[in-house]
Amino acid sequence: MSGQIVNDYETLKAGAQALSQFGTSLQQMGRQFKQLHQQFTEHCSGDESGIGAAVQDAASDAAEAGGDVFDQGGRVLSEMGSRTDTNTERTFTADQTIADTLTGIARKGPQQPGAGARSSSEPSEETSAAQGPADPAGKHSGGAATGGPINDTFRPYNGPGGLLHDDPRWQQAMESNFPKDANGGFVVHADPRTGWVADGNDGGINVSGRGNNCADCSRSFMASWYGQPTCSQPRVFDPTSGVDGSSDPERGANGNIVNFAGASHRYEGAGGAAGYQSVAGRLQAAGPGSAAIVQVDWPVLDRTTGKPYVDPTTGQPVLDPNTGRIPIRGGHAFNVANVNGKIVWVDMQTNTASENPINTQPDPVNVWSIALDPKGKPL
Repeated sequence: MSGQIVNDYETLKAGAQALSQFGTSLQQMGRQFKQLHQQFTEHCSGDESGIGAAVQDAASDAAEAGGDVFDQGGRVLSEMGSRTDTNTERTFTADQTIADTLTGIARKGPQQPGAGARSSSEPSEETSAAQGPADPAGKHSGGAATGGPINDTFRPYNGPGGLLHDDPRWQQAMESNFPKDANGGFVVHADPRTGWVADGNDGGINVSGRGNNCADCSRSFMASWYGQPTCSQPRVFDPTSGVDGSSDPERGANGNIVNFAGASHRYEGAGGAAGYQSVAGRLQAAGPGSAAIVQVDWPVLDRTTGKPYVDPTTGQPVLDPNTGRIPIRGGHAFNVANVNGKIVWVDMQTNTASENPINTQPDPVNVWSIALDPKGKPL
């Protein structure tokens, strides 16, 4: 889990302006270099001894190329600095607009959860997750040993914002290393603390497409938990598609999770700790073998404090007047399971399995869950 991000706009702008100035200086050096080259050429051409002409032939091309390198390199750096300065100003303006328009109005109720990228600075997934069919197209059951869902049925392969068909050997490794029973079959409700989660997102979050595939990782864990070991698939890298950014979640992430589980999201609370306790309590009541997909929303952070904006008069979080809730800027999906009576929190994307709540920094402003019973049916 990466630490919270605090944008230091003054430093960013200063750095961008310095880069632009450095680029301009390089351009000037390149032009001076070219002027010296021209003067050198004129001097050599006037030398009747023939030595000047020989020196000119030997050094002319290199001198001209050197001038071009400084000139063009300076142009590039200057442009980079200028664009960075502009983008920083735009980001600052956007953040300031959010801060200026937030007011302490009453919460109107939760919206659908974010299912965003791993980074908390990315926008949340906006696909509606509300009220899907209890068992869409009859696809919810029949895959795992317990009748749990098959993840591959609900994967948005290819296209903008989709998932890639990764090398089959990663799935083979997942199945090969997955715990097996006395008859050689896959264990149902295999303890995620025994290491098999490590095969669920091959290469980890530093591999392209495996740092923003949390929705698929959460589904893959559930399928594996119910006896169908499943390696997650990476998100397509399509930064120029015009649909979304290269760090955004899979296309229709929330809806895919709803359809996979066969149930709608349940809102567990506005605070991380209370929301986590609510999910854990439901799984304790459901008994060993139950599990859930957990989704959280990350708040927009005050750039000066690194925390959500607070109304100085009331001391309460300020709310977006358009939604009546704390503004969010991204989200994450992971899992929790009742392992023989012990609540274990799991993030297959980062190879994490812990008896303590995970993904708690920054503190989520909304917690959602879809819980399934020991047989993989919605609670």
